[in-house]
Amino acid sequence: IRAKTAGGGKTERWVLRTGEADLTIKSERESKKVQPERIDCVGVVELVSPEQKLLLRVNGLQVRLRDGVFEECEGEEFKFESEKMTATGKKIVLTEKGNLLRLIGEVKGELKGTGGKIELECEKVNVRFEEAEYKVVSLEAEEVRRCLVRKEKMENLDVLTESLFYNAVEERLSFGEKDVQLVYGESKFSIKDLKIDMRRMEATGGRVTGVIDSKGLKGDVSAEKTRLSFAEDGLREADFEENVRFDTEGFSLESSRLDFDSPAQEVLIKDVKLASKADALRVAARDCFVFLPLRRVEFEGSPKVSGTRGEKQKWWLEAERMVVVYKETTSSKGRMQIESIDSLYAEKSVKAEIEEEKSTGRLSCEKCVYLKESSKVSIMGAPAVIERGGAVLREKEFVYDLSKGVVESGGKDSGYDWELDPLKLKEKKRKRE
Repeated sequence: IRAKTAGGGKTERWVLRTGEADLTIKSERESKKVQPERIDCVGVVELVSPEQKLLLRVNGLQVRLRDGVFEECEGEEFKFESEKMTATGKKIVLTEKGNLLRLIGEVKGELKGTGGKIELECEKVNVRFEEAEYKVVSLEAEEVRRCLVRKEKMENLDVLTESLFYNAVEERLSFGEKDVQLVYGESKFSIKDLKIDMRRMEATGGRVTGVIDSKGLKGDVSAEKTRLSFAEDGLREADFEENVRFDTEGFSLESSRLDFDSPAQEVLIKDVKLASKADALRVAARDCFVFLPLRRVEFEGSPKVSGTRGEKQKWWLEAERMVVVYKETTSSKGRMQIESIDSLYAEKSVKAEIEEEKSTGRLSCEKCVYLKESSKVSIMGAPAVIERGGAVLREKEFVYDLSKGVVESGGKDSGYDWELDPLKLKEKKRKRE
């Protein structure tokens, strides 16, 4: 069966294999031309492109021709195979104009790319090909029941959607402006305007809400923009921007940006406001760096911390830099949560205030550290100044015993060993912005 070329010529397009066929021909009196107009085949029929790049096997086939060249064919109970795509379903229509293939009814298909493959189940599919070569250029699916993105050695990406568009040249999936569900392992997201880059195994989108559960970072998350990167070992990176909110059983935070680097087990947070249910802790800072294996958080950009101790004591602390080391436990739902703050370190332009039932204490110093185990605050300055009950103390080193409410002389024997720095609080561990 021949077809027209872009230049107006004719080329062999299909080889038709059938056991039985009816041929309808058209005869023109003036030119005395006799041309095929329709071919009706029964039983199992095969339609093959000359270079075997496309194979169509159907139960019954009707081929329509115009001026003796291929225009359209239609068949039922089909099986379709090409270099990058296979599919089965109830009805198939192949149209020469626009190189369009329509698949209808209980369609099950698979598309292969360099980055992975897509398994698809739906009711309607429109496939467009490159002219003559029958390479898939794009695919549009409606009434989708199942969309699975697979890559060898990687957990599947499951997308719950009603429709999708696949750019086969760039290997990109898009799902329109509606919210769709993306499931990856234990992580589940609802994402608006979702797009998936198959080559990079990366998902991007707009407004997102859901649950992230990956290697130490577990909680409910929402944001205006999102980027998720996937690898063989799981969720590789998760970046959230604008109006970010992250909640766990142990704490909640708001920020303008949250980036999770899974291999490094680090979290970068911008413009953070954090509230810990343990110790009634509140933190505000420009930059926050969380090192999950160390249970360590570094705050920079004039952080301010406030909290309570018991029912009668309130306090706040501000400085240029702070470090928090926390204790973690597993909740009843299997999530890790902050149980308590084991130590809190502050340095550079440190100011603090402790408000008790009958008095208020104020502190200014160069650096200080609180250790929960001893219930003491070690203070150093040039000099450090403590004001309490009308008295003012100026010394290079102090130790404030919170349990007794008294000030002691400093030194490694009674306070923190600044020279040895056993908790490495002065060290900056962050490696990236």
